[in-house]
Amino acid sequence: MLLALAAATLCALNQGPTREELASDLQAMRHGRPGQAEFDAAAPSLGALLESQDEALVAGAAYLVGVHDFEGYAELLVEVLRRDAQRPVEAPKRARLHALDALAQLGRSAPPDVLLGCCTSECASAVYAMLAREQDAERRAAGLARLVALGLRSEPAHWAALVDLTLLREPRALGDLLHGEAWELELDVVDPGAHHGSSSHTSGFGYAAARWPPHVSYSIRLPDLNSQLRSAEIRRVEVAAGCRSMSTTSVPRLGWRLRLLREFAPSAPLSAAEFKARVEFDNAEQVLEAVEAHVARVRARIAALVNDLAATKLVDPAAVNAKLRFQVAVKDLRAADLAPLPHLANRGDVTFRVR
Repeated sequence: MLLALAAATLCALNQGPTREELASDLQAMRHGRPGQAEFDAAAPSLGALLESQDEALVAGAAYLVGVHDFEGYAELLVEVLRRDAQRPVEAPKRARLHALDALAQLGRSAPPDVLLGCCTSECASAVYAMLAREQDAERRAAGLARLVALGLRSEPAHWAALVDLTLLREPRALGDLLHGEAWELELDVVDPGAHHGSSSHTSGFGYAAARWPPHVSYSIRLPDLNSQLRSAEIRRVEVAAGCRSMSTTSVPRLGWRLRLLREFAPSAPLSAAEFKARVEFDNAEQVLEAVEAHVARVRARIAALVNDLAATKLVDPAAVNAKLRFQVAVKDLRAADLAPLPHLANRGDVTFRVR
């Protein structure tokens, strides 16, 4: 019987604190601060909370570590990120975001493989903020280039990383800028004598219910497209509750692509206007000719840019030209339902879509 009792006791010790006990300790720390008896009595549970693999408990513990500058838990935060990267893509990102934030608050980072392994659109800004803090220029460039390679082009972090690589005159930025995605061209088909204009603005506000730990995000503000090139501004935003803007920051991707290429090749600039064309409809053959002429013009302008870069040994023209792709959006803006537009067949490096 004594042997059985000893085994049961050992098993209980190995199990560690229950979730209820950890949640109780987290609650005590949430409403207290270091130096208070209840907080200090619960604080030794921080390690177990971070190791618990419970989304809510890990997020709360990570937030407390960052807010109270508990330096000794940095390695456990890195383990949270490493572990979280193995979860399904659709899994909640709350613990991951708070672990990233806590490391940033501590002035610490994580190995690039860990940071990039857990980098999704939800946490790209926080990952960029940490990679950009690297003091060694070569390691910083390598980390930023790997962030760019993830292809999160809708995120400001992608473009902030490209800005930094461009400031370093880093050739690894050119692959993404030149052929990371298809060059998008537009051709508007309008009625003869027609004038079209459109504008849109989307914004909204939502109410964030009270939550703990608060929602934390990193806001990236890119410099103005027409200003002198400089690194993006990063701001930490914490929202516990209340009305907050739901508007998303839309990055002018073509504008930034051309702006950064202009830094590498100032003598062969391209403008966004060159990627748009307009034709007043007369017949289908005329539209086909306009499409071909538009693609040829843009292709020639990009070829001139690539040759300019090749002159300074930044790119291999043959390698770049083999990877160039173009996507042409033909927009039917005619008021009347007249003759149909011609069939546009995709080919090699050019694809079409009619809308």
